[in-house]
Amino acid sequence: MDSAISHLRTFLESICQPTLNLIERHERVVSGALWLYLGCEGLMIRKHSATLHGHRTSFSLEDEFWTELKTIAAARSIPLAALISEIDDHRPPDSNLSSALRLHVFSWLKAGAGHQP
Repeated sequence: MDSAISHLRTFLESICQPTLNLIERHERVVSGALWLYLGCEGLMIRKHSATLHGHRTSFSLEDEFWTELKTIAAARSIPLAALISEIDDHRPPDSNLSSALRLHVFSWLKAGAGHQP
């Protein structure tokens, strides 16, 4: 578990060190770090597109999350499009795809970066 926490910490530090410091200052748990967008500067959010079940869709995602999604797909030996489709199929109907992708990355990292969430 320590390696999973360490990997998640490294990932969070690469996204936004000031917010991580804020989280620590307020003694928040890592699972509550989704609000790390508050106060973050310099995040690159890019538009991506994928074909899910024959339909083209687009979503916005920070580069760091995109990189982690590719890592997850490689670790599971599945195409990135298949991973995105799987996440899309299992997300709550009232959530958006970008948020579902971010939550999947957090779940993956929290579970130990090698175990499916």
